[in-house]
Amino acid sequence: MKIPPAFQFFPRDWLTSRSVSVMTPAQRGYYINLLSHAWLAEKPGTLPNDHEILWKLAGAISRREFEKESDLVLAQFRVNKGGKTLSNSRLIQERQAQIRRKSNFVESGRLGASARWHNGLSGDAIKSPLANYGSAFASASATAKDQSQKPRGTPSRVASPRSEREQRRIVEARETRLEKEAEARREAYVGSGPIAYGGVRPEILDRVREIAKAKKL
Repeated sequence: MKIPPAFQFFPRDWLTSRSVSVMTPAQRGYYINLLSHAWLAEKPGTLPNDHEILWKLAGAISRREFEKESDLVLAQFRVNKGGKTLSNSRLIQERQAQIRRKSNFVESGRLGASARWHNGLSGDAIKSPLANYGSAFASASATAKDQSQKPRGTPSRVASPRSEREQRRIVEARETRLEKEAEARREAYVGSGPIAYGGVRPEILDRVREIAKAKKL
């Protein structure tokens, strides 16, 4: 399991801890260094019970200097069974709390996904929302292949009727517009005389409209 990069630090707990408050600045430095190394250990919360290693992990100048002030620091760790390692109970508790929070997040995400995918999909689809992507892609690819094998210029079954309807709509709209224009010209001719449209008579305009309609059809 990947080691979390950080642990929660509670300033109030640190400042109000009797054990910490009686430490010297050097001891506090040793303590926080050892906690950090214990957190990053292969087995989180533990340290080797070896002063030759501990003084270096604590960041002391020498083993002798470390051992002068190590009693209060090492009192925060207990010797594990076998005597080869030390552990800090609070650090282990924080690690377990992180595991629980992560588990809760995962469960919340799973329940959220289940709610979103509650539309008849199987449990496998909930665990893997893209489970059916492959079959859908294969179906789409097969359809595209069928279309590509048709001779060029072959109309689509769906596009052809739609195109014909569109053409009829355009022709009908053009006929309506021409009829309205002819009607407007007749009204202008009656109201203003032949001068309004260069002396063109209404019957000639009607004939022009009929010819134009025949050409469009």
